[in-house]
Amino acid sequence: NVNSARGNQQFGECDTDDCGFHVEAPDALYDGDTFEPPASLKGDIARTLMYMDVRYEGKNGEPNLVLQEEPGEVGCDCMGELSTLLEWHFIDPVDARELQRNDEIFAIQGNRNPFVDHPEWVSVLFLANEAPTEPVIESAFPRPIAWKDGSVTERYAGQDVGAIVETRSIGVSVGDSVTDQDVRGFLAYSVNNIPAEAEIVGATLHLTPVVVSGEPEKLGPITVEIARGHFGATPELEPEDFEDTFGVRMAGVIPANYTIGETRAIQIEKTALRYIRSGASVQFRLQSEVATDGNNNRDQVSFGSGDHNNMLMRPLLEIHYMLPQGN
Repeated sequence: NVNSARGNQQFGECDTDDCGFHVEAPDALYDGDTFEPPASLKGDIARTLMYMDVRYEGKNGEPNLVLQEEPGEVGCDCMGELSTLLEWHFIDPVDARELQRNDEIFAIQGNRNPFVDHPEWVSVLFLANEAPTEPVIESAFPRPIAWKDGSVTERYAGQDVGAIVETRSIGVSVGDSVTDQDVRGFLAYSVNNIPAEAEIVGATLHLTPVVVSGEPEKLGPITVEIARGHFGATPELEPEDFEDTFGVRMAGVIPANYTIGETRAIQIEKTALRYIRSGASVQFRLQSEVATDGNNNRDQVSFGSGDHNNMLMRPLLEIHYMLPQGN
């Protein structure tokens, strides 16, 4: 169904406001010209298409499949965009899942994808025998929007209804309250120092516990979610942010071991990177996996906010991006 929806569209970056998605593949985007697979599969797709290019050379009545830059005429045996596919090959290298898939195909068909076994051959065959060119990765550190940092507590324990909104100048709290109400924390950043044409290839959220109350480790790991723009109907922190699920994606997990002053680094999931876009804001929601342990004690961990008086305690969002060739 998804492939039928793609039709004859080339593979590439869908960077317009008209990008849609298929209900069976919400992490893939497409418009009228381009189909963009999920970030975690971009390299897989590129190496698969490269295999098709070298495998089918027009012999014995077979088609001559070609990877090229520009869309071809209707009916041509071609696919692209080649430059984008080469970038995808570098930024999404071969992983364990792709190696296993290659082995399973070999067990059935007796042939392998050489670009999975030898990724370096891509440069030999598709870069005109030039030395492999690694993309230049740059880093950016967005400004935290301190007045949006804070916590939302549910109105009644177990009802999942946000009621109390508290902005904190010292820490953003996560855990449960003295009456076993779920407390969720929010962090916001202004992503305006990244070039508009940049492709986000990685991000890390650095959080430092500044206050620990009770035994928050009993509430299990803290899940980190990311919103496209912001949670709720408005950018401001509000009760509706507590339970908002629209346009929200899992970004990472913080293990249940919270030591004051010990910074935790959360690698943002590849599938969530598309939610980080130049010129927009990005918000994170923190919540414990268990929500409450029912002991009528305040079990919370507070991470430093953008207003924390100690710069080393403030939350840091580290973004890695790559500019198009020639920029």
